[in-house]
Amino acid sequence: MGYIDKCASNPCANGGTCDDGINEFSCQCAPGWTNVTCETNIDECASGPCQNGGTCYDEVNGYTCMCPVGTNGTNCEILADACMSDPCANGSTCVNSGVDFICICAPGFEGDRCESEINECLSLPCQNGGTCTDGLDMFTCDCRFGYSGLICEIFDLCDLQGTWYNEINDKLIIVQTSTGMLLGDYMTYVEQLTGMAASTVALGYAGLNPTNPTFGFTVVRWEGQSTTSWTGQCQICDEKEVLYSTWINILSVNTCFEVREATKIGQDKWTRYMQSTAPSNSTV
Repeated sequence: MGYIDKCASNPCANGGTCDDGINEFSCQCAPGWTNVTCETNIDECASGPCQNGGTCYDEVNGYTCMCPVGTNGTNCEILADACMSDPCANGSTCVNSGVDFICICAPGFEGDRCESEINECLSLPCQNGGTCTDGLDMFTCDCRFGYSGLICEIFDLCDLQGTWYNEINDKLIIVQTSTGMLLGDYMTYVEQLTGMAASTVALGYAGLNPTNPTFGFTVVRWEGQSTTSWTGQCQICDEKEVLYSTWINILSVNTCFEVREATKIGQDKWTRYMQSTAPSNSTV
């Protein structure tokens, strides 16, 4: 029986080299191929060579990495500075987190890239019907009549304190203490013209109703010969404060050792202006 060349049939595929042996052959595979007859392509992506989220594409005796934005290099091993393009808006701070970035927004801004101004009025901060105006990292409240404070939280309608005049221009100066007591001075219009000393409010009180506070006070005049007591309520008329009061006057006169008492009852309407100086458009 003659010699048989096992390589004669070219059993080695893909450029492999055949070595004939006794009753067998062996293949020396070209780079990138493997198995008995070099029929299998070696998967160079099996070892996961692409870094930082790169996608591997196998080739014969090699591979190619498709790198995500922010990386480069054969294996996507080089990280670019994601903040180099200054992606964060409105003066915000960019922090490089590898293949991506994070924006730390300046006060008053929000969004992934701090591109949006925060509307501080969306939370409806202004109370009691106040109108909110948005600003950069702030807001302002335009309060309705009778309210004040940063968010219109202070109710100051019918503040009893200050100077008041009734319809005959008697003058009343009221000071309210922290406990609700009223102090002050009282002068008739004649006393104001003649420069006489004011009569002191001997006793007064203010009610706790913030909308229409009640009040009462007593004035002792002429060394005790006359005592007048007022009770009333503060109200708002045409966005102006008005005191409506009822008074009782007790007059004692000593004549020839006789005591005569005369009692009068009346009503007063007190405003912030004397009748002669009230604004022309005033309705109070």
